[in-house]
Amino acid sequence: MAVKTQQAGIGLALAGSRQKGVELATSAAGTNITGTDICEEFGHSGSGVGSDINIGSYHTGSGGLVPAAGNASGLIAGASNAEKQFSDYFGGGAISAPTTFAINRLSFNTIQSTFAGTNIFSEAFFFMQFQHLSAQNKIRIGYASGTSASPTTTQFVDYNYTGLSSATWQVRYNVTSQTRTQDSVPAQSGCFQGTFGATPVQDGYNSGTYYTLSGSSTIRFGWMAFANPNVPPCAGQGTVFGGFPNVGATNKAFEIKGTLGSDTFNAHGVYDDAIGGEISGNIGLSAGTNFPVPL
Repeated sequence: MAVKTQQAGIGLALAGSRQKGVELATSAAGTNITGTDICEEFGHSGSGVGSDINIGSYHTGSGGLVPAAGNASGLIAGASNAEKQFSDYFGGGAISAPTTFAINRLSFNTIQSTFAGTNIFSEAFFFMQFQHLSAQNKIRIGYASGTSASPTTTQFVDYNYTGLSSATWQVRYNVTSQTRTQDSVPAQSGCFQGTFGATPVQDGYNSGTYYTLSGSSTIRFGWMAFANPNVPPCAGQGTVFGGFPNVGATNKAFEIKGTLGSDTFNAHGVYDDAIGGEISGNIGLSAGTNFPVPL
């Protein structure tokens, strides 16, 4: 595209400033222009001829005119007034990511209770785990709940995206509270012997903090009440209590976040049944050896 010849005291403007809808044959300097000029390409914010075109004016957000190709977040460069680049406006491949992922309510029961009997270890648990499979353009989510007396099979659901295999993907959980007692306290004479838990904190994952899915490794957020029959020093029982945010809260129980350049893609867990809705509710796990432990 030709540029107007600069005159003393007058800034340069892109050639072809004109009234919307009028095709330009030559630039102000008389050079032929093939196709439409930049004004026609990006739209025209004025109604008359001669308005200078400022690329910085063309952004998403309040008053914005043109989003980046494939931009699903509604913002360019992260904010409506951020720096724009030509690459924001062309050549972008299709980009999309769902805003939710759905799990089966019956397979993710956060209320579990069991007792095993004399001299038998017992546990009540649930977990949700995430694995980024970039070659398959998805995040694989696994989840399960149950007890040592009634073990369950891990269920899987895929979070499929388009054009975001190179994005940075992170996951987090949010709880309003979580506590553990007796044999569910790992520091208590080594009585806790679960493979994860008793809460995600003991595995290095704090509520409200995003953790990056690195390579194809798995991040698991798990809760487990554990009962050790070696009494004493153990108690022969253990509990874990807490709760997830209420439906409609800003922070959801389980969240996924993808970041590609300035674009961010967020999703949270919901139930896949007819009732649907966000994952929410109480955490109540109890395990006993010789007798049941009330919730």
